[in-house]
Amino acid sequence: MTCPPEQWVVSRKPALSEVERNLTFRLSEFRSRKLISVISLRLLRSPGAAFLIFLFLVSGNVRGQQPFVHNSDIQFKIRTDHRAYHIGDTIIIHYTIKNISNGSLYVPASQWEIKCGNNPHLWSLLEDSSGKHYEPGFASSCLGPDPIDRMRVSERMKKDALLLRPGQVASGSFSFDSEVFAAGLKPGVFRLEALLYGWNQRFQDAQLSELAGMGSPFLIGESAASSTVELRIAER
Repeated sequence: MTCPPEQWVVSRKPALSEVERNLTFRLSEFRSRKLISVISLRLLRSPGAAFLIFLFLVSGNVRGQQPFVHNSDIQFKIRTDHRAYHIGDTIIIHYTIKNISNGSLYVPASQWEIKCGNNPHLWSLLEDSSGKHYEPGFASSCLGPDPIDRMRVSERMKKDALLLRPGQVASGSFSFDSEVFAAGLKPGVFRLEALLYGWNQRFQDAQLSELAGMGSPFLIGESAASSTVELRIAER
């Protein structure tokens, strides 16, 4: 598995991907069913009481059951140890994720999840002055059944996610190995872009209910940060 580097700036809010749109629809469908099931228990009461209950659920409980929050609630930044590196060096990218919202939320605890085969939460690439990208790929080898596969989604999230209260910051690091592109890289100044991905994946209804029961929403979407690094030819 190749682990690339990163640097970040303030988070941006791109257009929703197909997975995010599907997830949003599933969430709306999930909340609607929960809402209808609760209101149906009140239908034998007076119409006025049922209406008040409806308003209460829409304004409070439904929001409380929302398992996800977009990246506008966080600030993503990166830095590197040096401004200049030799072609072939490994660039360590240090990152911070700050909760800038008024409520608690879950963010990825590290680049990789404990479940084999899941996409990374942190990735990076280099861009030269012509706009050409140097982005490593990644692959995983999952051999045989794994006990982790039998874990409930809430159990995995307790290891994969980190709860941030308002104003709190999570930090970590990962790396970009320029050796992968050593044959094609030329000396010069590059833009180093780091990407933070939330849980942009499909969840079953039962899993959505589990996540909603964990008390705080989970980050979805994509955030990017960038900085510049200079690559030089290594001295012989």
